[in-house]
Amino acid sequence: MTPTSLADIRPFIRNATMSVWTWDNPDFSTAYDCRIFSVVSGKAALRTPDREYTLSCGGTAFFNTGQPYHFRSPDSSGFKYICLNLDLTREHTDIVKFVQPSLLGDYDESRIVERLELPELCRPLIFTEDNGLAGTVMEIFEEFLGGAPYSEARTSLLAADYLINAVRHSASDTSGRAALVADVKRYIHGHYGEQLTNSDIAASLGYHPYYLSRVFRETAGMTLHRYLLEYRLTTAYSQLALSPSPIERIAASCGFATASHFTAAFRKKYGKLPSECRGTRLV
Repeated sequence: MTPTSLADIRPFIRNATMSVWTWDNPDFSTAYDCRIFSVVSGKAALRTPDREYTLSCGGTAFFNTGQPYHFRSPDSSGFKYICLNLDLTREHTDIVKFVQPSLLGDYDESRIVERLELPELCRPLIFTEDNGLAGTVMEIFEEFLGGAPYSEARTSLLAADYLINAVRHSASDTSGRAALVADVKRYIHGHYGEQLTNSDIAASLGYHPYYLSRVFRETAGMTLHRYLLEYRLTTAYSQLALSPSPIERIAASCGFATASHFTAAFRKKYGKLPSECRGTRLV
């Protein structure tokens, strides 16, 4: 049975290596299974399609299958790191050899070993400083190489522990959540006139709809749908006060499918009809 939540995963560690990164790929790397990286010494420059990071010793990063990443060393000495290759289930334990990633431009989805799109893991989990997770990565690495009895079971438990704690740390990052909400609001302000759904907004920003809706509600204090509706109504009120355009045109320009839907929502919020607000401004 395919897991539908983080609580149901049973990770399989396919490979674990410790190396020194000294090269600079010409494009993003994109893997066919999941990746966990941990910086053991030095500093790593990490770039994703929408952000750049500097990971110090103890910094870690999780990338789900197909999520692009680009590492480089800020100086010629390189940085030492651990890389874990893993699946989130045990459905492909027959594939035990290292699965080489591709550059983004050469990525072939037919080669994907497993892709499990859980809401909590729809974005990379990146931590630039040591928050305790690096110790778990080291435990997995040592257990994998040690080959002691039941090591496969223990590495699976440790990997699940890493991911659960990584999600917890990510959820407690209030600055990151505030930045995400700001991005959502910025997107709505630029696209409120379109027929938007929560899924449309999430897809445009690269997030799972459930995750984005939950973070927005918990951080902004209202649902994503409510914020979109409130912004449309406030904008429509301003247009009614300043523009001679017909009400039907204003309704359409603010994203309402019909004038009757607009009128009902407007009256519920302001206690009056749109026609009664011509030439009056919100104060």
